[in-house]
Amino acid sequence: MTTNLNINGVDISYCQQGLDYEKLKADGIKFAIIRASYTGTSSHKQGTDSLLNRHVNGCISQGIDYGFYHYSCATSVEEAKREAQYIVQAIKEFPLPKYPVFFDAEEAQIAAKGKKATTEIALAFINEVERLGYPSGIYANPSWMETYLDKKQIMKNADIWLAHWVSKSNYKYGQKMWQNGLRYSAGMQID
Repeated sequence: MTTNLNINGVDISYCQQGLDYEKLKADGIKFAIIRASYTGTSSHKQGTDSLLNRHVNGCISQGIDYGFYHYSCATSVEEAKREAQYIVQAIKEFPLPKYPVFFDAEEAQIAAKGKKATTEIALAFINEVERLGYPSGIYANPSWMETYLDKKQIMKNADIWLAHWVSKSNYKYGQKMWQNGLRYSAGMQID
């Protein structure tokens, strides 16, 4: 028997300065996916989101569950593994998240590597995060799933957080979460 849950969450990062966590809770937000880290588009250096501590502590103070994501610019498997190691270092001081640590790649420089390489990069990140003791997954929109990733490999090996900014998505990738953009910076569902 499958149970479908509809749980509202938000995607938060440095863009949400002054966020009122008490209001999030009052508005029925049950979880947040927090940008913990990123890789610079030009520099390819990793950095920590400037509001990471504030967002995690704000969620903890209100009993809002959380997970994390890393905005990737990895153009190789080795760089993806370094990104995974970086995000784990950035989050290890916090209690283990109830939601995964996601790989978020939206850059043309990654897509330009081709479907096989892009898929290998994404899977290298999630495998390294899992090797380091955290649940992991991939954030992708339908265009990336159809064009830049080997969707069969991704669906077989990763939890998927699907970004599809519509009120009802017809895409079925076995996604665990769906970002539809209707609340705050993101609305998500787990099914």
